[in-house]
Amino acid sequence: QVSFNQSHDLAPAMLDDGRVLFSRWDNAPGVNGIHLYTMSPDGRDLELLYGAESHLTGTNGSEVHFINAREMPDGRIMAVARPFDHPELGGDIIIIDTPVYVENTQPTAPNAGMPGPAQVSATTNAVRTDLAPSEGGRFSSAFPLWDGTDRVLVSWTICRVDEAGVIFPCDAQRLADPNAVLAPPLYGIWMYDPINQVQLPIVTGEEGILISDIVAAQPRPTPQVIIDGVPGVDLDQDLVTENAGILNIRSVYDLDGVDTAPGGITALADPAVTMAAQRPARFVRIVKPVSMPDDDVIDIDNAAFGRSAAQGMREILAYAPVEPDGSVRIKVPANVAFAVSVLDENGRRLSPRHENWLQVRPGEELTCNGCHTPNTGVSHGRPDSFNAVYAGSQNPSVPFPNTDPMFFTEFGETMAETRTRIDPTALDPSVHLAYDDVWTDPVAAGRAPDASFTYSHIDLTSAAPTSLACLTNWDANCRITVNYQDNIEPLWTVDRRILDPMDPMIVLQDNTCTAAGCHSPVDAVDPAVVVVPQADLDLTPGLSLNEPDFVNSYEELMFPDNAQTVMGNMLQDLQVQNGVDQNGNPILVPVPLGTRLSTGGANATNSFNRFFSRFVIGGTHDGYLTPAELRLVSEWLDLGGQYFNNPFAPGVPVN
Repeated sequence: QVSFNQSHDLAPAMLDDGRVLFSRWDNAPGVNGIHLYTMSPDGRDLELLYGAESHLTGTNGSEVHFINAREMPDGRIMAVARPFDHPELGGDIIIIDTPVYVENTQPTAPNAGMPGPAQVSATTNAVRTDLAPSEGGRFSSAFPLWDGTDRVLVSWTICRVDEAGVIFPCDAQRLADPNAVLAPPLYGIWMYDPINQVQLPIVTGEEGILISDIVAAQPRPTPQVIIDGVPGVDLDQDLVTENAGILNIRSVYDLDGVDTAPGGITALADPAVTMAAQRPARFVRIVKPVSMPDDDVIDIDNAAFGRSAAQGMREILAYAPVEPDGSVRIKVPANVAFAVSVLDENGRRLSPRHENWLQVRPGEELTCNGCHTPNTGVSHGRPDSFNAVYAGSQNPSVPFPNTDPMFFTEFGETMAETRTRIDPTALDPSVHLAYDDVWTDPVAAGRAPDASFTYSHIDLTSAAPTSLACLTNWDANCRITVNYQDNIEPLWTVDRRILDPMDPMIVLQDNTCTAAGCHSPVDAVDPAVVVVPQADLDLTPGLSLNEPDFVNSYEELMFPDNAQTVMGNMLQDLQVQNGVDQNGNPILVPVPLGTRLSTGGANATNSFNRFFSRFVIGGTHDGYLTPAELRLVSEWLDLGGQYFNNPFAPGVPVN
């Protein structure tokens, strides 16, 4: 296995330059399309070739996907563009100018200004790619010949209409009949000659038989050979042994070729100009999708995902600091699909979720210019999509401005590249959030280095979401797996009483979340008296009465709720008047409170305003949760706030 994707990788074919061309089903929240990718034969250098933002290019702007792609002698790509799901199992043959374009109207950086389109129909057939009848028939596959004739071997079906058991070819008059019934497709093999505009039958279609894929055995110049990486020669032997690779990001502030750093990357990288607290990006988190077992292994109920069924389950592979210039260079596990999140100093995601899976093979170094803004209609997945905005060091053999002289640079290096070249241990990621200012030169910068800090799962009072071995020494098998009942719910019952140092029997203050009179329906003075929990938020243990698939605190935090009141020593929804009915009687409605936490992440408006803002310095809950505990809640929410992130954990609901 050389590709690692959460969905299918389809129809590989060799390109003349030695790379493998294939269709990849990118399927993640907000992303669901089949695009064209390339990679080296051993799985290295995986990259988008075409089509992530070109799906609405079908008939009348309908959605199409790109399958069964093959190279033509002139270097362009021939593929079938068809809907994801179509009753006739076919579409149109298109030719894509991938040497010039990464999307239909987006040229590569060297070809900036070319208007497009990148893709054109390969035949003169009037083929529709929507669900309407296609008078020109439909194609299932195409195989361009390399014999100098430009001919194409195709699998094609004629459009047919069934009139009371008699089948006729489609024509405009018959298709105009609103009661027209299409006959099943009749795919056969044909030879299409684009020069003479002739299509001749090779194998006539037969009723009930679908010829979906065709291959031509033909002489062809030998493609270039890309030799598999050799450990100790092309590949770092230690990385191969560790089953790891390297992720190298030039700057997280490079968004689609634009410098988005406050004041610019150069100013942000200079410790005489910018302190660490002024830099937005402080860490990266490497996130892994959790592969779901087949239903015959364990048939998981949707309740296992909590409020985050779209995200599925997620694990964290590692954390690493972002250097002052926004660069990152760290080890990551090989042969694993992963995505990258950029975090602030509290370990909360700044960037939108990265919903395209990356991979490295053992010993491989994956390099990218920066990040991108999603849903903008442009792609950055090819190295030639945009020019890098950050040039790195332009003064080799000297340090970056006002930094420690031990970190002398080489031309074009980023800070991460310089640091990890001089100190290879800096490549090692961690399950902790740890920051040390190794850059500031107190003399040159005219100030002291920034303060170090560590948010560690070792400091948790509840169960750590990773193994003891990973807490002390990261390796490629380490995972942070946060399950709500195991790791989050216990935070609410941790004993947070402040005792009198002179008399430990005296409780000066009880900051336990579920203490009577706090987030509990029990009165602080008389336990027999029911009260509305503080902020209408009940975090006490037990199953939820409203959402019995979940414990009470998960439902209270993650589901919309109503304000409560006490009636007859029982909690009920608070009712307020909202006008009168036709008889003049008051109309009573509940008071909605919304959710306290958001699956959108720790920095989402709900999550911050209704939870994390309470814990800032001077907030109502200042100091109640430790930095490690707040960081645990943050990473859980950034993953999606799932109920479980391990399909085999005890208690996972099954059908």
